[in-house]
Amino acid sequence: MKHDYRFRDRRVKRVRVRQHPEQDFNEEIAQEFVAPVTPVIDRLAVDEDTPVTGFARIIGIVAVIFAVVSFFYFPIVMGVTSIAFGLYAYLQGSRLAGMTGAVLGLVAFMVGIILL
Repeated sequence: MKHDYRFRDRRVKRVRVRQHPEQDFNEEIAQEFVAPVTPVIDRLAVDEDTPVTGFARIIGIVAVIFAVVSFFYFPIVMGVTSIAFGLYAYLQGSRLAGMTGAVLGLVAFMVGIILL
């Protein structure tokens, strides 16, 4: 609330100034207190310049191995594991092995669901 100060008899007297209820907002302060919003797509995007670590490469290769093995043994469990490892490797920078493992794992998972 805004206040109007008037001097009377050497004392400060506050008098309230009436405001319309819709005028009681402050958008500039609200902008300062809110965390910046970044879309999820930008945080998950893999740049061309993302360095591929040895661990990401190994996880990508493990995803491809799990995907190939999942066509013959435990297609549901190993297919889901291959999808998870493949997506993790893709997000870490190993794009080819990660996506290959994820797609082959998804195909093996679907074949396992259809045949059961």
